[in-house]
Amino acid sequence: MDAKLFDSSHNIRSSVLSGISVSLSVISVFLAVFCIFYVHAYLMASLEIIFSLYAFYIHHRAKKRHYTEMDVHCFTYLLLLLFIVSNLFLPPENHGFMWTLVCPLLMYSLVGLKRGFISSLILFITQTSIVYYRTVDLAAFNTTNLMVNLASSYLVIWLISHTYEFHRHEVESTLSNLASRDALTSAHNRLALTTAFEYFQTHRDKEELSFLIVDIDFFKAVNDQYGHDIGDKVLIETSQLMMQIVGDDNLYRIGGEEFCITLFNRSLDEAHLIGERIRKLIAANPFIYDDHHIHLTLSVGICEYKEGNRIEDLLRMADHELYRAKKSGRNQVRLCPTAEQSVDDNEQKVPVTATSHL
Repeated sequence: MDAKLFDSSHNIRSSVLSGISVSLSVISVFLAVFCIFYVHAYLMASLEIIFSLYAFYIHHRAKKRHYTEMDVHCFTYLLLLLFIVSNLFLPPENHGFMWTLVCPLLMYSLVGLKRGFISSLILFITQTSIVYYRTVDLAAFNTTNLMVNLASSYLVIWLISHTYEFHRHEVESTLSNLASRDALTSAHNRLALTTAFEYFQTHRDKEELSFLIVDIDFFKAVNDQYGHDIGDKVLIETSQLMMQIVGDDNLYRIGGEEFCITLFNRSLDEAHLIGERIRKLIAANPFIYDDHHIHLTLSVGICEYKEGNRIEDLLRMADHELYRAKKSGRNQVRLCPTAEQSVDDNEQKVPVTATSHL
């Protein structure tokens, strides 16, 4: 989830895509004119004009951040195809094959590390083969020198592009992890919760979302009696146990001993069952540290997202149910009043295996 929510690559590629597409749109117009009046390659000129129009369209979408991954791939591979076709049909004396050298930079900038590597490899094999085939019998070219210089230049630029993108991706992953994780428990933090909710609202398509607020009962007494070192170990183990049920991506530490769980595409009755599973797991788990045997319980409050809810609304409603659980004796799961009747009516109909895929 870190990469998805804190992905600066998207912003970088938006800027790169916008700049490259408008630049290539203009350049393609000039190349089309060149093909028509100087080379008389009308087919190539037509392709340049088509690409110019498409590049301008991509620029318009990239500028407004409305483009899709498919747009990026289509633009990138169409550009790659244009380079190959130009080498096939334009006279080698025009030195159009020199455009090949910029391809690794473009590929890695637009489609990332893995696809950039594959695209660069395909283009290297294809372009060097075409250039060799088309120049080997031409007296104007020393084919050996040409191939050595073209291949070595391409490989150097390819290596630099790959190394840069690899380390950029590593640094981005590290920074994303630091920004989104709780240092003690490795659960996600409140910033990650806010970002995940914003992502959910932006990309939601009739998707359900339930919020669970989980609080360790009498945790202050654990700290007071056993010390903060033991308290920290309790928090770590508790978060690890909850991750076994809800997964790493759905657990957030939002307070000292308070956690939030997000359940996407889960009905409210499923959320209730998951809350009970977590409560029973913690209650049955022996927390043993340095001969200290600690028995813990959890209180859980659950609410469901409704259209127009803000994250503050969901946290407040779930926290209110948590307060009700505390006031009613702790070690229990409570739901928002509007949801309780529905869950009570359906609970007998929902098999316990409803959450077995988690």
